[in-house]
Amino acid sequence: MTTSNQTHDVSIKNYSPMEIIVSEGDAQDFFYVILDGTVEISQNRKIIRTLREGDVFGIENYYRKRPYTTTACVITPARIAAYRSETIRDIIYTHPQLAEQIFASVMCQLEQTTGRAEEN
Repeated sequence: MTTSNQTHDVSIKNYSPMEIIVSEGDAQDFFYVILDGTVEISQNRKIIRTLREGDVFGIENYYRKRPYTTTACVITPARIAAYRSETIRDIIYTHPQLAEQIFASVMCQLEQTTGRAEEN
């Protein structure tokens, strides 16, 4: 069951295993920060990465100005913050610690995706 706690530009929700957070083709209105739990990211029903606490997803779609190209599914109970996509610029300039967390997460995901590509 999903529960929500919303303040200003962020909404925090609790998700149960197997809940879909976002699906391929959905509008890119939000990007997400995993506060607790595990989420699998898949594309065309193939798992491309597994994300955990502190990881961020969905931000690339805002910059590419296209709907989500991946699906995010909860694996273990999770608490996830959803930020409106257009707040990213404000976050970069006014919340440097969160901006650094986003950058670190993106780099780890790139490394993980590259590793999976090399395996295949």
